[in-house]
Amino acid sequence: MISRVTSALLFGLIIALSHGCGGSIVDEESTPNSRLFAASCQSCHTLPKPTDKSDEEWPPLVRKYGEQAKLTGEQIDRITIYLLANN
Repeated sequence: MISRVTSALLFGLIIALSHGCGGSIVDEESTPNSRLFAASCQSCHTLPKPTDKSDEEWPPLVRKYGEQAKLTGEQIDRITIYLLANN
């Protein structure tokens, strides 16, 4: 289950996106969350594109595989935020 902090961050992100931020809010190549995603996930498999799954599909997948990879809750939340922001 997503923590309250993550829920608040996701809610803020949705509000920002719905108010027309203009352009991508995340630079896929150079953000801390994108680097965490790459470093944490590509050691086991080819990186999926954020658009490969829906907003509903990403959180449980990241939680499941993040726990298997022994990522912290914060790391799982940051990767989820990155994927949802770029989906």
